[in-house]
Amino acid sequence: MGRLTWWDFAYRIYAPWDNEEPPDELIELVEEERIRPGRALDVGCGTGNYTLFLASKGFEAVGVDISSAAIKKARVKAAKRNPNCLFYTADFLDAKSLGSVVEGAFDLVMDYGCFHSITRQDRNRYLPSLKAVTRQGSLYLLWSFHPGSGAPFGWFGVDPREVRELFSQDFQILDERTATRGKILYIMERKSGI
Repeated sequence: MGRLTWWDFAYRIYAPWDNEEPPDELIELVEEERIRPGRALDVGCGTGNYTLFLASKGFEAVGVDISSAAIKKARVKAAKRNPNCLFYTADFLDAKSLGSVVEGAFDLVMDYGCFHSITRQDRNRYLPSLKAVTRQGSLYLLWSFHPGSGAPFGWFGVDPREVRELFSQDFQILDERTATRGKILYIMERKSGI
């Protein structure tokens, strides 16, 4: 058995952030066909609810999470609802180990709860992994609490300036808007020539 994380304990006992319903913005983008089915990666997928939603809409969906307890629950859900998706235990902040779990680039990468829950120092480790799983034209959806927003569970939150600074060299921000559940949604596209 691997090393247990704080996240494993939370998913075994109580993970109040584990919403069954996908965020309204994701539903809207998919159902209005502003995002078309393709290969999708759900970063910090938890128990797989949003990965399963994407799979049900025709995406080849993959979910990764650092918590093996969450991934076990996701696999059980997938077996009952939609076997057309895969789940892996992986640390997204470790590009090398991530590459041993998921291969190639994705058309869509989404992060509903990972980025805003890591420290500022760890955010610099996030970008190499994101670049490794995207290519020119890949879409990246990032939902994040704003610092001081009263975000629950001690999430750090991310200042929009920091998002722009960190991602602007490799990604073009297509949209930035207030989202459901007190978050900001950033819709980005991987730039060419990188």
